[in-house]
Amino acid sequence: MPSTQANTSASMTVKSFRRNSLYRASNKQSHRAKAAGRILANLVAVNSLVIFIMLVLVLAASSILHRHVVDNDLSNDVQQPFGQSCRIDTNGFSRRTCQLLEIATTTEAAWNTIGQQLALTWQTSSSVSPLYVSTCVKTKSDQSGQVALVFLLGSYGFPQCQPSNGPQEIAGMAMLETTVRDDFQDGVYMLTVFDDKTMSGREIYVNSDDSTELLIANINRTLIATNGSATVDLVGINAMQYSALLGNRYKVSSRTSPVALDITARIQQNRVQSNGWNVGQSSKRAIMFTWEYEQHIDHGEELLAIQVCAVLVSCVFVSGDFYLTVQGLQGFLQHKPVMTYDLAAGMERRKLILLWWSVCHVVSLIYPDILRAYFKATIGLWCVVAILVAGFFTCSTFVAISLIQYIPSPFTHVVTLSSVIMGQITFLIAPLWVIQSSAITQEYHDAPISLGLNISGVVHSSGAFANGGFAKSSMNFMLPTTLAVWVIGVLVSVLVPQINRKRHKGTFLLNLAWTRTNGFLDKCGMPNWITGLPLDKHKMIKIGNKLFCKPSTQATLGIATVVPREEPRDGLQNPHEDQEDKKMTLVSVYCVLPIVWSIHRWLPQLLRPKVVGTVHKNEFTPGLGHAIEPHDYTHNRGSCSS
Repeated sequence: MPSTQANTSASMTVKSFRRNSLYRASNKQSHRAKAAGRILANLVAVNSLVIFIMLVLVLAASSILHRHVVDNDLSNDVQQPFGQSCRIDTNGFSRRTCQLLEIATTTEAAWNTIGQQLALTWQTSSSVSPLYVSTCVKTKSDQSGQVALVFLLGSYGFPQCQPSNGPQEIAGMAMLETTVRDDFQDGVYMLTVFDDKTMSGREIYVNSDDSTELLIANINRTLIATNGSATVDLVGINAMQYSALLGNRYKVSSRTSPVALDITARIQQNRVQSNGWNVGQSSKRAIMFTWEYEQHIDHGEELLAIQVCAVLVSCVFVSGDFYLTVQGLQGFLQHKPVMTYDLAAGMERRKLILLWWSVCHVVSLIYPDILRAYFKATIGLWCVVAILVAGFFTCSTFVAISLIQYIPSPFTHVVTLSSVIMGQITFLIAPLWVIQSSAITQEYHDAPISLGLNISGVVHSSGAFANGGFAKSSMNFMLPTTLAVWVIGVLVSVLVPQINRKRHKGTFLLNLAWTRTNGFLDKCGMPNWITGLPLDKHKMIKIGNKLFCKPSTQATLGIATVVPREEPRDGLQNPHEDQEDKKMTLVSVYCVLPIVWSIHRWLPQLLRPKVVGTVHKNEFTPGLGHAIEPHDYTHNRGSCSS
């Protein structure tokens, strides 16, 4: 019987040992997993600056600052039939030949002047009278829905608006749109005319991507007022819109200009066409009317330079956190004890980084305004811009928290916020903007017009916008839904920590009264009203009646530890004993690299990094504002401080 009891006791001891071993192994794996997660999160946060500058460079390479391109897509040269009854002689449109539907496109006075202007250009070299004029409706391919009325001139019959097979000979071509000028704020008709015999000059047009197009050089442009008066147009711009989110100095503008494109070479290279094309009766050159699209940011290079400089300055300030994270990664890979911390939770303490990040992201808010007018903007560009916009709101949250903390509070309790949850939800702003990109573009093109073209009883936009073409920023359109996502993100990131604390600690708010008993935390100063810092009492180390602040918490608060660099010494020496006896110097995380690289030794005393305090045998002694000594230092993972 005693033997049986002994065996049972031994068996229970073995099982208990195994359970403890498994628990220790599981606990160790859990700690390593958390450390790996923090290191990865910090690397992502630090490298977000690199990602940011790469995204900005992608936009710059896409000519977002200034882009101009001619629409040369032959599939866009689609013209819908409108009328085939007008005849034109030396005096203009022959009486009672044009349909009332065609005349109603403009005012009657303007229509008569249009006929006269066409006659002046087309009849100069024609001995056949009257000539045949077909009218067609052409729509821009930039999602604007703007229309133009096209006139096709035939010598022996009415040309087809959309030739169905091969070339169609025409004697001339014209296009009617509306526009706005300083002298015509309420809108004016714009007539662009091409005559095959007299306009043989060609010019090379270079797009912003360095591709080239062949244009007709000397087409006629005339402005025709609603009362029928006509003036020569020296500007040549059809539709023009602008916005000024960052002020008039950085005004974003878009404009289109009608051009006559020589597509002869394109036709000869690819004779298989789904539609026919128009060919000059005399020149035998294939011609189509299209538009030049231009988007421009005034002083855009200056904005780009501001962003690049802000990113570089941010990199300088975040370099200390990058160094600490790399040090932790090296120790983690070597299976050594490491100090890891949550950089996102400590962003509210890094106000200089927040300042420069804010500059970067504020400038980015102008990019949606240019992209909505961007000719054939891709979903990839919208993704880039949307990520930058989402980053602005994430950064704004940290800035708002930092500003709120400056307000004095009579309470020792604060609301806590989860930076991770907040960042994840506010990032949903990016896909929201991508999904709404078409609506943003459409809202831009649906701006009020001052003068349009009456097509079959419906007035269509044709380029003359009200208010001189001023358009509200994309942010005005997207602000309600964007703010809704942002508010939800902030509320959830606040509610979740409060609920968890109530479940586990029995209270919603975090009490910071205990921090006054810790010299280090008292020196750092505690936040007011709201914080994302890990300042829960149970996260500290308690020995007796004292609470010690862990090195990871110190790093989260923006404080790093350095010790004098010592030459390697031979002999039997206990490294753990040395670690305990070392006097450690606490400095701002901004100053880690200048100190570790001994840059501070070359600086005058006034410019040297200031000492926050020292820690010796876990006792914290606050610094008195003096500069760090001009010695060589190395980073140390630190020790707990009281």
